[in-house]
Amino acid sequence: MMVALKELNVLVTGASSGIGKHVSEIMCRKGCTVIGVGRRVERLEELKEKLHPNFHPLVADLSKSESLE
Repeated sequence: MMVALKELNVLVTGASSGIGKHVSEIMCRKGCTVIGVGRRVERLEELKEKLHPNFHPLVADLSKSESLE
């Protein structure tokens, strides 16, 4: 079964580099709205400039619960 990705909301962790960055790029190209979570503000902002308006950065370190409060 084929699933239409357009207009889905996707949460990607580790979006500032590596696999997370690549997944964010692919999902935005497919028409998804991506909330990209990562620790590196600069890299998330660069990705936002590249993928705007489908990419929404969220700076957080998910290994530390206090960063989610």
